[in-house]
Amino acid sequence: MADMVAMMVPRKVAELLSEGARRRGIPVKQLLVEKLASGADPAKRARAYLELHEKFLEEAEPELGRRAQATSSSASLSPMATHSSSTRSASSVA
Repeated sequence: MADMVAMMVPRKVAELLSEGARRRGIPVKQLLVEKLASGADPAKRARAYLELHEKFLEEAEPELGRRAQATSSSASLSPMATHSSSTRSASSVA
């Protein structure tokens, strides 16, 4: 897990960051990395992006697991499974 630190900033700065990230459709963390890393050498910039995206992946993994579980449990209730069983029932009745 990436090493995390909390920082306090004035409300106006937080609002500006939030608004800028919202306009671009990205998380505030990504906006900060982009702004700060833009002047850094390529190796430092690559490390910053790697750490940021590792954090995004860690945050997404529980949701991906829940979705995979929901998909596998709903697969047994798929329309094809329901259709094939109702077709068998109809043909056996006729």
